[in-house]
Amino acid sequence: MKTFKILSILFAATALMYACKEDKLLMYSDEEAGNNIYFVEKYERRLADSLIQIITFGRAEDGKKDSLLKLPVAITGSAINKDRLIRVKPSDTSTMKEGVHFKFKTPPMIRANRTIDTLYVQLFRTADIYDKTVYVNLELQPNEYFKTNILTKTNLNVKQNIVNYSFSLSDQFPIPYLWTTFSGKNTVIGFFGPYSQRKVELFFEVLDADREFFYNPDVPLSIAKLISYSSYMKYWLNKEKSEGRTQYDENGKEITMGLSAN
Repeated sequence: MKTFKILSILFAATALMYACKEDKLLMYSDEEAGNNIYFVEKYERRLADSLIQIITFGRAEDGKKDSLLKLPVAITGSAINKDRLIRVKPSDTSTMKEGVHFKFKTPPMIRANRTIDTLYVQLFRTADIYDKTVYVNLELQPNEYFKTNILTKTNLNVKQNIVNYSFSLSDQFPIPYLWTTFSGKNTVIGFFGPYSQRKVELFFEVLDADREFFYNPDVPLSIAKLISYSSYMKYWLNKEKSEGRTQYDENGKEITMGLSAN
């Protein structure tokens, strides 16, 4: 099962230090402070945004029904030679339902002889997220093994809540960069016309178009694909219309290609 890659940095607890302007989250002794638990990504975060991960199945193949989110967690205390369960619950404001939209693939825990481990959250492609977005705020909570006395950490004068982690889930198409941040977007619009979610869906349904072409800015734009995709879609849309099956976008507007399509 292909996973959503949320983190790419592995680190040791002894290396969790930053510049002098940042708070230091020290390795407290178990006797003095116990084992405080926190989300690693929130610990490292330096930006002032709220860190809500936006997750969508919109780019995934039709047959893909679930995916896996990996959330590393760490503790301030020492490792011991037994597994320790983690208590983590969705906040009351969450609209994502455990057991429906997500579940923990394995019991949340810090395994024996570890101070860093990972929560594995399995996400489900349910019918209701096609036209709405659901949200969850996961809260680390104290239990017999761990405390949550250290709630925040300040990085570069930005205070981060390190015991909460939020993300949203939908099955909606993200707007491809070709229509937003691409320097040649006017050329794209000239061939493809204005963006609509349904239009992009048709590229995949009718042409089995290369998804990387639309979504990966590291792949050089292929002028040949731009021309061939727009040309065939113009032909197909006109054929559908002539046979009484005019194609409309999600706003009820007829789907057309750009003026450069031929």
